[in-house]
Amino acid sequence: MVNHYTHTRLLVDGDNIEHIAFHASDDLRAPNGKRVGTLYTCLGMLSKIIDQFSPDEVVIAKSLGNSWRERVYPEYRHTRKKMLLEEATHRPEEYQRRLEFYDERDALADVYTRLALPCVSFFGLEADDIIAILAESKKVSNCVENIIVSTDMDFIQLLRYGKIRMYNPITGVSFWQSARGRVQKDGNDPDVAPSPFCFYVRKLLIGDPSDGIKGFDGIGKKRAADLVKDAPEFRNCFTKGALEMYFKDVLIPKCEKGKRTYEMRLVEQWRERIPILHRITCLKGWEREARVPGALHRAHRVHELYLNSGKDKYFGLFTDKRFDERDPSPLSAYFQRLDFQFAWHRTSLLEFRGRYQTLDARRRALQRKIKRGAP
Repeated sequence: MVNHYTHTRLLVDGDNIEHIAFHASDDLRAPNGKRVGTLYTCLGMLSKIIDQFSPDEVVIAKSLGNSWRERVYPEYRHTRKKMLLEEATHRPEEYQRRLEFYDERDALADVYTRLALPCVSFFGLEADDIIAILAESKKVSNCVENIIVSTDMDFIQLLRYGKIRMYNPITGVSFWQSARGRVQKDGNDPDVAPSPFCFYVRKLLIGDPSDGIKGFDGIGKKRAADLVKDAPEFRNCFTKGALEMYFKDVLIPKCEKGKRTYEMRLVEQWRERIPILHRITCLKGWEREARVPGALHRAHRVHELYLNSGKDKYFGLFTDKRFDERDPSPLSAYFQRLDFQFAWHRTSLLEFRGRYQTLDARRRALQRKIKRGAP
């Protein structure tokens, strides 16, 4: 894949990488007894990704409060809530570990702040929504390539904007939209789907059990791939009207012709279920969804939070250049309290600080360019 962009911005799904770190980490603890395994693993992942891509900016997106989807679809993430209740009742050790994880997430938010990494949250929005708003923004110049860091395949639909890649931090595989509109990835079998739209419709039919979103009975990955074929006129149409037209003109006639049980079920149910499924699963163009209550306001507020993030108070760890084991700098003292081994070694600490100082300088230059509206 040829890269024509002069700037790179990483949009990190904070919820996703923190959960990955939680499940991958050991039970490491700081001298005060607090668990720091997730914090240590997550920061290691971020540092590795920053070294790999040398970005101009890293933005951490995190959920805040109950998702707006719960009001629209009461079953949303219902299974996760049941699991938490079961842990609290029958598996107290696991529940206690999860509570410690929540404390670690608070500590991570403080670490992001100390390292001048913009962390954007808005009440009622999930990390997916934050990333969708920032990725589609016309306020970011066309010379910036957005790389979404997450294992969540829902982000494939955002590849339709053309200036976006998705990177899976576990497998190291990147996904992008080719010049012909196809969704491709690294490796020997590069084709993923004929288009982001086809990938999205397949996910719509299958559902998402992890989020409690029920698809259509009898339709799994293979049947969804057989049913949903490419229609060039719909490739980048993610509006409710375009989706309904695709079902009416392309998908439903095919099902009526096939007359298999699952196809007939789809014919009977699609008009009722597709609108609500589309509303809760599509990472849509928020700036164009004026009919969604408060959507335009939320999009503007997210942009404001992003552009105003990373100011003065974030840089305390970088301003003090002193380093002495008897009189440690704020940077070393902070990470020594968390029992990070590199904080005790001058060379490792300076390398760590240099990585984030360089990133901070690049971030400031990029944001000045964005605010000026420079190409």
